[in-house]
Amino acid sequence: MNVKNILLALLVQTVFSLPLFADDPVLLNCIETPEIYDLDARPKNFNSSNNLRRKPGSPNSATGELIHIVGRITDINCLPIQNAVVSIWHANSRGVNHYDKNIEDNQLDPNFAGSGRFVVNNLGYYNFITIAPGKIGDRAPHINFLVQHPDFPEFTTQMFFADHNCDNCADPVLEDFVSNGLASLLIAPFTYNDQVIKTYTFNITLGGLQLFATEMPAMKITISKISPDFKTIVMGLFEDNETVNDGGVLQGKQIIDNIKQFSDFNGSFGEFSSTILPEGKNVVVVGLGKKDEWNENKELNIGGKIYCELNRLKIKKAAILIEGNAVNVAYGAFLRSFKFDKYKTKKDEKITEVEEITVLVKDEQLSNAERSFEHLRQEGESIFLARSFITEPPNILYPESYADHIKKELTKLGLEIEVLDKKQMEEKKMGALLGVAQGSSKEPKLVVIKWNGASKEQKPIAFVGKGITFDTGGVSLKPSRGMESMKYDMAGSAAVVGVMHALAGRKAKVNAIGVVALAENAVGGNAQRPSDVVTSMSGQTIEVLNTDAEGRLILADALWYTQERFSPQFMIDLATLTGAIVVALGNNEYAGLFSNNDELANRLIDAGNEVSEKLWRFPMNETYDKIIDSPIADVQNIAPAGSGGDSIMAAEFLQRFVNETCWAHLDIAGTAWHEKGTDICPRGAVGFGVRLLNKLVEKYYEAND
Repeated sequence: MNVKNILLALLVQTVFSLPLFADDPVLLNCIETPEIYDLDARPKNFNSSNNLRRKPGSPNSATGELIHIVGRITDINCLPIQNAVVSIWHANSRGVNHYDKNIEDNQLDPNFAGSGRFVVNNLGYYNFITIAPGKIGDRAPHINFLVQHPDFPEFTTQMFFADHNCDNCADPVLEDFVSNGLASLLIAPFTYNDQVIKTYTFNITLGGLQLFATEMPAMKITISKISPDFKTIVMGLFEDNETVNDGGVLQGKQIIDNIKQFSDFNGSFGEFSSTILPEGKNVVVVGLGKKDEWNENKELNIGGKIYCELNRLKIKKAAILIEGNAVNVAYGAFLRSFKFDKYKTKKDEKITEVEEITVLVKDEQLSNAERSFEHLRQEGESIFLARSFITEPPNILYPESYADHIKKELTKLGLEIEVLDKKQMEEKKMGALLGVAQGSSKEPKLVVIKWNGASKEQKPIAFVGKGITFDTGGVSLKPSRGMESMKYDMAGSAAVVGVMHALAGRKAKVNAIGVVALAENAVGGNAQRPSDVVTSMSGQTIEVLNTDAEGRLILADALWYTQERFSPQFMIDLATLTGAIVVALGNNEYAGLFSNNDELANRLIDAGNEVSEKLWRFPMNETYDKIIDSPIADVQNIAPAGSGGDSIMAAEFLQRFVNETCWAHLDIAGTAWHEKGTDICPRGAVGFGVRLLNKLVEKYYEAND
């Protein structure tokens, strides 16, 4: 017996002695139950009864020992998941799965139902009556579980029996969970009930929670013609101006004169002053700076500043009168209003947040302003979607739950979603992606998102995103300090999801593909090792010298898959790929740009400047490329020590997996997360790339009417 089996035997002995009761605190520790994907052949339709011992209409019971299976379905906060549907299926007493197409009829038990279903009660409890299954090949006796609920990703696992110690020790599936200490969560203890029937208790804790239920902002934006009928009005004033252009409705000159008389306000950008008029109206004046420097980005920034100032003044509702494009100002406030506090159980009652902003425009501008803001609101919600994904904790957002929520959110807008699982990736020989994921109990996913907004003749454009839902560094372990920030190592994938959401939301006249590679880079007994050699989907072999250079590995297969399947006009990948890009460019100002096509690179830079998501292009050439040649494989995933230029080396690695397709790589490691926040983004996830790529498509790639 090897070390793993000894550990498993000890775990089994421990579990065997646990009490029966499903609400016992020892059992309900609310540790997420491990998922198992390699299940026995599954029925197309489950029997609706929870009694598997007798097939509906059968006069007799199935052969085998009568047993009961009971348990509770909870979330990680130990709360019951009411009305969850629990389905089970398993082999008969002879070890024959009735849903295996290769089984002869004479091996089946004619009285055995084979599967069953139960809707849990308000406390989350379920129960089944069945027979003890036999072994299937080298597998220990087990029961397959499927749990479904509209607010959770579909969950599958297997239950093992505590009184089958030797069988469990030799089970190849259960053995995988020994090294990470999770095997005991899959082994059900038993006691005897009053009828001396073995009753096994198997509690299931689901980790994936419903996303985005509260993350879209509560702040309301409305558009209205200029009117004095507002308790609080925000007016904008340029430097050296004496009044605001209010059409004579709001007595703007008198208000400005009053403020200047009693303060040092001079209209510098972002300067605020306020006064209360005799009739009780509250007026806030904001400086817009020099009029000849006023532009779209300043409009957005002043909107964010106004939002923060209104919060500081504890004003819940206000109207805004700003010369120029007031809709952009409202959009800036909208972007700044993002918050993510759904895991807080107590709200700070002292904090007052803006609930509604009304944009004041002239009568003739009203209809255009309403249409314009609706377009911007949709893009803003796409950014918030990306920010929410990035902010979710990694026990909630992991490859499967992420893929499920992408599907849930994007199908609402008519996008087509396809999810490749581990088996499908194995069939496509995606060894680079699978190698990264092999240390985690979370199965990797590759999500394909399609938007068909143009004619079938138009070749699609493609966006590819790195989606490492948590990055420990693997065996090349990261320092513990700061590792918590590695939940945002999937920000590139979130940007891809966000821009696809934006394109569909505004019904962009373009065919677009989004591909996101999702994996967790974990430490485990089966984790990839430095010096491993893997074979990518392209057929090229990769020497993995550092397991913390994993993002480029999953992108290698994702890029190859995208170009092979879709033959796009271009591919743009986004990834929090290297810390070196932060060393080169600093935090938050520029993302790194690498490309094999000057026209694509220049268009990206132009679009980035327009929306203030700026890019800085780096060189690529054969000299750099040769540095990552491996002595034992086709390429190595990092350059030799002392080579420098790590961001360039990472881009050169990616280019090895791009054929003749126009391609650009955006290294967003320094722009995906902002520790202090900006005028249009609170501290945390930025959603960098959504506005940039949306602008790129809108300006250069949409079909003409």
